[in-house]
Amino acid sequence: VPGATSSAMSLLNCGGAGQGERGGRPYVRAWAQSSDGTMLGNKAEWPARSNAVSPTWFTARPLGISISKVPNAVLRVELWNERALIGSLSTPLGDLPGHTDVTREFELETPGAKTDSPCSVTFQVLDTRAVHTGRRVVYFVRHGESLWNAAQSKANLHEMARTLDHPLSMKGRTQAEALREKVEEGVLRGDPYAVEMSHPGVFYVSPLCRAIQTAIIGLGPSQAETGGEIVLMAAAREKQNLGGLDSMSTKRGQEILHNTLDELTKVYSTIPEGQQEVVDLFKKLRFDVHEAQEQWWCEGASDSSAQLHARLQDFMAQILYTPHQTAVVVGHSHFFRSTFKAFLAKEFSDRDPQLAKDITTKKLMNCGVARVVLDPRRGVDGGPIVGVELVLGTTLDEDGHASLTACCTAPGHTEVVGPGGDTLVVEDDDVPKP
Repeated sequence: VPGATSSAMSLLNCGGAGQGERGGRPYVRAWAQSSDGTMLGNKAEWPARSNAVSPTWFTARPLGISISKVPNAVLRVELWNERALIGSLSTPLGDLPGHTDVTREFELETPGAKTDSPCSVTFQVLDTRAVHTGRRVVYFVRHGESLWNAAQSKANLHEMARTLDHPLSMKGRTQAEALREKVEEGVLRGDPYAVEMSHPGVFYVSPLCRAIQTAIIGLGPSQAETGGEIVLMAAAREKQNLGGLDSMSTKRGQEILHNTLDELTKVYSTIPEGQQEVVDLFKKLRFDVHEAQEQWWCEGASDSSAQLHARLQDFMAQILYTPHQTAVVVGHSHFFRSTFKAFLAKEFSDRDPQLAKDITTKKLMNCGVARVVLDPRRGVDGGPIVGVELVLGTTLDEDGHASLTACCTAPGHTEVVGPGGDTLVVEDDDVPKP
């Protein structure tokens, strides 16, 4: 089986990575090696983070070895930034407990850095044979129409440019409400997809406002009923295109939740009863904002192909190696399409070439749902998406050809002359298949 292995490392976070002279954008490398330093398996790498003090990853990477076959293997972990190696550690791999948080201090390499506060890493060693007990099912849910989408359809440059991270429009709210009705009615009918989707093992959502609003309105009631957490997943944010202000933000952690609640009250401002209901629902929900505590939005004007590729790898590793059999991800059409392009199994494309073409060239309708089947045995690079089905009445939309393109819009290159003669250039270069 492509990518199959029996050990992996799940990297959680590093503490004190940016103290003193360390700084920079930290990233981590890890591998198993023999006692003489010979590498065993493959080298795992986690991409650079903007938070230099306490970066987080929350994703797993395969080490490419079976611990039982190399019981004397040593785990080597290195912390780097753009300038140099910050610190390293070596520890017997066989002595580490499985599926348990382990914290170790790095031996620092930077001259004089030993006087700074401790620099540590927290991780887990995973037995991927436990992960490989079966296929995973993940429901990709696109958000409802946003104010950006609505303004874009009318070529309203002022509305598009007046803010960042645009919330749902009134139409988007009704789309999310329709999704909730479909799921609830499906559960009553015994629709297996609706039942599966309403009680996922883990629930992820992009930190962008429109996605969180859709998650709360469309699927929040079932989450409140089960007591499950809604996890803000940094890797699931929309692909940042040049000029796409709707995919930019300045908010982190609890600020995101405060803003979401504020926008929920606004979108229900004409329906007092509905406004109170959504506020009450919000208070019943539990959110995990750890992944959104640092800067999670694009640092530049757009995602480069390399940046998008790294984030897609993070995203797939997170959903592929989760211990949960089912998951929901509420996110965005461009990012989902890029995910299909990067990770669709060749066997699926051969079996259903038309659907394979459609999901990699078109986009999910607003509040549309795709049931995605993953095979963890194939690994991140082995084409882990082995099945895709459009459910709950979902259809795919053609890309629009409006004058402005950004989130959930047409590929290509467009120049638009705005007020005052300014030119806004928008372009979309989908990530190449890894």
